[in-house]
Amino acid sequence: MSAWTMAQQRLYRRQVEQLNRATNGHYGDDDRRALMARVTGKASTADLYRDQMARVIDEQDRLLRQCGEAEERPRKAGWSGRRNTLSQADYIDLLVKQLGWDAGRLRGFIERQYRGWRSDLAQLDRHERSGLITALKGLLHSQAAGTAAVDRQEGQRRPVERNGACL
Repeated sequence: MSAWTMAQQRLYRRQVEQLNRATNGHYGDDDRRALMARVTGKASTADLYRDQMARVIDEQDRLLRQCGEAEERPRKAGWSGRRNTLSQADYIDLLVKQLGWDAGRLRGFIERQYRGWRSDLAQLDRHERSGLITALKGLLHSQAAGTAAVDRQEGQRRPVERNGACL
């Protein structure tokens, strides 16, 4: 763990000032150190690591909300255990509609892309859906350019080769 960041230090100081104003000057050095000792077991910001400083800031945020003085801070969503966003699924649906596919064709495409070990959109994680979006965008681009296999005339289609033999 590394030491706290300067952004954390600025936010911490701003919160201390807000708490001091909200309590009419009664939130002093002793109260600040007591809060820090209660949350982290340390009495000085110089001894804190980044995650400990984050806990102190969260606790001061809680106190500010109790006083009605909290300012809204954007919170970052954690990535642990996070599945795919709804926007990825919506974007895939949009691309499938633009390609003119139905659900069965998408399922078959997913099976071919992931060699049979995935068959449904719900089984894909965030990274796999991202790869699927890239593949669908490429198909849509080649279809728009007229270079997709379905756009070629029968005589223009290239034969599919597997292991050196034409199928």
